[in-house]
Amino acid sequence: MFPHFFRFHQVIPLIVGRRRHRSHFSFMSPRRMSKVCGKQVEPWFSVFIMGLFSRSLSVAVTKATTVLEIFQQLQALGAVPSDSHDQFYAIANGQRILAWTDTMQSLNLGPGSHIFFRARLLGGGRRRLPSSSPSPSGSGPAKKRKTEAVASEDEDTPIVPKPRTKPKAPARLVGGRKSHSSRGQRDDEPTGPTSTPPLTLQELPETPQRKRKPSRPKKVPKFSPRTARRVAFALGPHLRLGPAEDSDSGSSSEDSDRPKQRKRKPRALNKIKHSKKAGWKRVGSSHTSEIYQTFEQWRNDYTPHEYESAEDLVTVNHLGHPVDRPKDIRARPFIVQWITPNRDAPEAFLDDPRPIFRAEYRCKGNCSDVTPSDREFDTQSETEPKNQTNSGPKKYQKRTCPQNVVLHVEIYSNDLSKAVIFQRGTHWEAAEEYLGFSEHIRQCIMEYASLANMTAGRIKRSDRFFLGAL
Repeated sequence: MFPHFFRFHQVIPLIVGRRRHRSHFSFMSPRRMSKVCGKQVEPWFSVFIMGLFSRSLSVAVTKATTVLEIFQQLQALGAVPSDSHDQFYAIANGQRILAWTDTMQSLNLGPGSHIFFRARLLGGGRRRLPSSSPSPSGSGPAKKRKTEAVASEDEDTPIVPKPRTKPKAPARLVGGRKSHSSRGQRDDEPTGPTSTPPLTLQELPETPQRKRKPSRPKKVPKFSPRTARRVAFALGPHLRLGPAEDSDSGSSSEDSDRPKQRKRKPRALNKIKHSKKAGWKRVGSSHTSEIYQTFEQWRNDYTPHEYESAEDLVTVNHLGHPVDRPKDIRARPFIVQWITPNRDAPEAFLDDPRPIFRAEYRCKGNCSDVTPSDREFDTQSETEPKNQTNSGPKKYQKRTCPQNVVLHVEIYSNDLSKAVIFQRGTHWEAAEEYLGFSEHIRQCIMEYASLANMTAGRIKRSDRFFLGAL
């Protein structure tokens, strides 16, 4: 049926049709991409060529591809004539004319970049290209020729422009500069046949700009002075209720909008009337660095309840390591100093002594464990043998002072080194076996024990220490 010189790989496409593969590399599979590109190391990407057809033409390039190589690809595709190398030029990066040796890397062009190819035509964009060559998009720069005659490729008759005429004189004989309207008019139109440029060489019409609607003026809320102060207090000082008026002093608008804050005056502590009717009495005074000795002389235990100080006027500095009693004046000596600029007391506090430091202590209730009748009974029964022995640790019982004894340690502004002690109510002295350990001695032991990484719980459980109520 078939001669011996027929080849099936040439006949089958004529019957079933030629199979067209996706030639663009962006649609290729990785296997076909490696087969087509071979062992190409540099990555491929596509750039779009504009100005030759109504639509862009994609070309696969690398970073080392030059503009001349792209033009040669266009010649191989038949997009431009093969002998029209000098009639075209390329534009990219904002109307910059490219050299033929420029590479994509030197031009900083990446995937999706656009390159425009324009044609150079004698006489501007009104010249008609040969019918055999495709029409590029856009006209090249037109050159003005005054005396040379441009020969048409379609016709043999040359087109000779008319000489430029002088501008007409103004209607009124008025001296001075000539009018722009008469100077800009020219009547040297060519007499030869003219033709409209191709569609690709015509410049696109400019898009008309949209007329914007006039913006409405912003409404500035107006408040009364009283309402403005309320709103500024509720929303903070950064609220701007309206345009700030320029002050003569040159201050900023932000400072003028902020409400004026009064400077806070330093205040002392409230005075407490330690009157005899209320059960108060003065029990002693001591230097602030020796106040702990006064507590050791009393045969009662107290617990701290509250510490107060005028922080705007003075600062309280405790001596020694804080450990677990940072503010207890029974354990650590302390001094009080003024924090005024000159380190002196204000004049208002010298004439009228006011309290600037106060510490309140309450009785623990150890005084209620022993009464005078119990003491007499204990003295009579000292000679009798004790049948009961201590079988174990005593259970903790919450104790309260029946007299509710309170101590106030106050320091006044006229003398910061003197601490005055007031007591409300009276109570019995506690028995020695019910007294607690000295807070000052406990603080010293804990300070040295902290150097050996010892805590109060570890010391209690250790056999080497016996600190009683520590």
